[in-house]
Amino acid sequence: MLDFNHPTSYISPHNEMKKTSTSIVSTGVHMLSYISAIRALGDENRLRILMALRLRPLCVCEITTLLGLAASTTSKHLFILRQARLIESIKNGRWVYYRLPQDPTDCVRDALALTTRELANCPQIA
Repeated sequence: MLDFNHPTSYISPHNEMKKTSTSIVSTGVHMLSYISAIRALGDENRLRILMALRLRPLCVCEITTLLGLAASTTSKHLFILRQARLIESIKNGRWVYYRLPQDPTDCVRDALALTTRELANCPQIA
């Protein structure tokens, strides 16, 4: 029988959460980062953007032309990729350029490496 007043016979979930809250928060942030990256990779147009940015930074107008989409649709794709930290933007005067991140997290680095490895020779990407 459990004695709730005796410290060794009952472990409070609240006390256990306090002990591991730092690792839970860290794991939660990593999990959200991973989910965000995977969701961002779930669209052919976003994959095409990533593959094009391997070569050099591109401005929005170049990406729009490459995809053959409306500017607003391209902007939405760029927003999703930026939120997932798969790309970063650089403002140069009135132009905004996008590039692959200079200092990516491990999760982003792995996602970009997988994308490059799997799609480098894919005809739909070219």
